[in-house]
Amino acid sequence: MKKIIFFLLFLGVGFNSEAGKIPRFKVKTFQTYTKTNSAGTIYSGHTSGYNSPRKNVAQRDRNHHMNGKEYGPAKLDKSYDNLNDARKREQQLIDKSGGSIRSGGSSGNTINAIRKPADQVKI
Repeated sequence: MKKIIFFLLFLGVGFNSEAGKIPRFKVKTFQTYTKTNSAGTIYSGHTSGYNSPRKNVAQRDRNHHMNGKEYGPAKLDKSYDNLNDARKREQQLIDKSGGSIRSGGSSGNTINAIRKPADQVKI
């Protein structure tokens, strides 16, 4: 039984049980979100969890590092069942918002979510 539980946790499946109820499996999901400051600058990010997409984003927003920089509440963009799709979407949001600061852009993100492919990197 321990091997089965370990395997399920390895796959990203969690358990949710309450007293008197049969345990259910919950699958980890991945969300993208945006935060906007008073100047209109948009910060984009991703998070994950075993709750509803809105709850996962709200939980991430509670102690977000951009809250102290006058950014408003995080708004759910999309939800995915794998991390790679969420990271790709996060990069699309960063690009749509003007690009990362390190790449000369104007979004609220200092760095890109996904680095440039090797053939696009200047040496």
